[in-house]
Amino acid sequence: MPPKKKGKGKKKKKSKTPEILPVPFDYTHPEDVAEEWVNLNVRLLSWTYLDFTYLVSTQTKLYTVIERIKEQHRGTIREIEIYREKKSPNCLLSDPFATLDQLGIKGGTKDHPSTITLLYDFRADHIPQSVDVFLSNPNIPPRISSNQLLKKKLAQSASSKSQQPFTAFQPQIQSVSYQKASTALPAAQQTNQEKVIARQEQIIRSLKAVLEALQAQINVDE
Repeated sequence: MPPKKKGKGKKKKKSKTPEILPVPFDYTHPEDVAEEWVNLNVRLLSWTYLDFTYLVSTQTKLYTVIERIKEQHRGTIREIEIYREKKSPNCLLSDPFATLDQLGIKGGTKDHPSTITLLYDFRADHIPQSVDVFLSNPNIPPRISSNQLLKKKLAQSASSKSQQPFTAFQPQIQSVSYQKASTALPAAQQTNQEKVIARQEQIIRSLKAVLEALQAQINVDE
């Protein structure tokens, strides 16, 4: 008998799933990355005695710079606004979680860093109790971070009340004596003048407290 023919087996279906090939991992060691550095000249808008220079990488977040400014003020400020080169809405750096590089600040090598000026303003977080009466004056806005305005108000008040020349930030103020009303004046007028005198003396004491606090801060920073 002739041999039986072998039956043809079923053909295997080809898989439709594409073959996934391994992708080579491109790794760059951190030490091989060219890091850029910048010297930040950080300046308060009105005063200069709190200015400082800060060498940082351009990968530093703006939040780190804000914390460094708070540290410079012993944690007594809040709502810090930082501007690049000048105070203008277009120069405001508003994203605290962006890096300096993302904010457009470019650097150089660590030995030859670039230099940029950052200006900042803030809202005071604490006002000494001894000057609450003076600073509650409605003519002075709650935001006293514009120190030139505060300096101007202090100078105007001291000049008008004491009738003496006033230099801001002097640690001492010459005592001012006021002549009380004559006993010949009517009683109502005497009472009113005594109130004015008491108010003037209270303002002078408040001014002295402000200047002593400022002088103490200057001495600490020096």
